[in-house]
Amino acid sequence: MLNRDFTRILTKFSKTHSLIAIFGPRQSGKTALAIRQFKDLPYVSFSDIASGFKVLFDPQKFFEGYKNGAIFDEVQNIPELVPYLQRFLDSLPKLQREKLSGKFVLISSQNLLLNPKIAPSFKKNIAVLTLLSPSLAEKSPAGSLDNKIFRGAFPMLLQRRGSAADFFSSYLQTLLGRDLKRLHRIDELTKFHNFLKFCAGRIGQVVNFSALAADCGISHTTARSWLTLLEASYVIFLLPPYARNLRKKRSVKMPKIYFHDTGFACNLLGIEKREQVATHFLRGALFENLVILELLKSRTNQGLSANLSFWRDKTGHEIDCISEEGSKLKTFEIKSATTLNSDFVKDLKYFSKLHKNKVEEYLVYGGNAGGEYLGAELVSLKNLNSKTK
Repeated sequence: MLNRDFTRILTKFSKTHSLIAIFGPRQSGKTALAIRQFKDLPYVSFSDIASGFKVLFDPQKFFEGYKNGAIFDEVQNIPELVPYLQRFLDSLPKLQREKLSGKFVLISSQNLLLNPKIAPSFKKNIAVLTLLSPSLAEKSPAGSLDNKIFRGAFPMLLQRRGSAADFFSSYLQTLLGRDLKRLHRIDELTKFHNFLKFCAGRIGQVVNFSALAADCGISHTTARSWLTLLEASYVIFLLPPYARNLRKKRSVKMPKIYFHDTGFACNLLGIEKREQVATHFLRGALFENLVILELLKSRTNQGLSANLSFWRDKTGHEIDCISEEGSKLKTFEIKSATTLNSDFVKDLKYFSKLHKNKVEEYLVYGGNAGGEYLGAELVSLKNLNSKTK
């Protein structure tokens, strides 16, 4: 099993919180890590709806059977468990509650904070953590940059030499046939599959609900609903626009779309071999996706909020990714090219001047050299992790 950076933050919160929620994509390693970390706790999976009937029928009696703690998996299938468990813990004497640190672990492949009916149940005494697939620093696919993009980072693909196509075919079937259809009553699976493909074709682009809906033959409302569903299911993530007002510069207000795994995006784009990545028209966008995903993983592995955004004004100036880390403001220009060009840093300089040159400038590119380039720090993919802590 892979050693995950996430283990450190999980250990920390297990000493201070009686209830820990671990959210993240299916197949990201959540269950295996929790069982290894909390090996003394009983494990209960709600992998099918019927398994949750006991909770719904008599919550108090159900939790009495696990009053000393448990790992509850597949909680997205029975989200009502969260408020029931909260009420059960609140009913216990204070001294008993204090002895339950790290004793209840909830695992979900859906972000329950995006469920308006369940989100209020996550009070301050619940540690909500996100486990994404391994970062490149934890375990990187062997070979070229194109292979890293093509294989993605799901643990099963990282640890085996199996076919990526076979893995993603199974992953897609699970996503469409079990998770999304059952939980959200999506009947038009063919349209939804096409919607996924159109989303992959828009990696790194600002979301346009009307255009996306028109391309897929669905309503604007459906497009918005399905995109929210994909976000909640950790298939995609939306990078928000930079929130500060820069001297009344008119800037884009809609988010950009990225995938939680570049391998899955490649599969949806019809890329069947890693060699095809090199000449694909979206190679630059896929590399950008990979880099921003690494920045995101660095944050979530530390138990931190994303605090990532992008900036684009109405005249075309753009910063691919901005990381706000306390008083630090880091800007990242991302280019898949291995040959440097002075144009690469122009927008970094422009944005820096708007902030009176009080930002850190990074140029992440497809080459291997480091150092400084025209005042910006040059960062290769292998050294990216050192710039995010």
